[in-house]
Amino acid sequence: METIQSPTETKAIKDHKCDFCLGKIEKGTKYIKSVHKYDDIYSWKTHKQCSEIVSKLKMYDLCDEGVTTDNFIETIKEEYSDLMSNNQNEIYESKDFVLPNFQGQLQFVLSHYGVS
Repeated sequence: METIQSPTETKAIKDHKCDFCLGKIEKGTKYIKSVHKYDDIYSWKTHKQCSEIVSKLKMYDLCDEGVTTDNFIETIKEEYSDLMSNNQNEIYESKDFVLPNFQGQLQFVLSHYGVS
């Protein structure tokens, strides 16, 4: 993968989808945009928080060709599971525990690492 435009902070003039978490980047919010070439040229857009957690969890160190959506989702789910097992195991192992959806797990991980 070749980077054509390095990541820059951009203000959304329309709604977009975050290429890491697949959540909505709302019009008017600031997000991170970069342009790459891997076969074809494409733009990669992410929430600022998603980009920050990728760095905090050192995901780039594990992915030579860049962090994909699948890498991101898998890493966040694993981190959520590890945090719950290590810090809130009683709740996590409870029969009444309901696993949150991916966005809920992401918010928990972001909060744990102080990313807002």
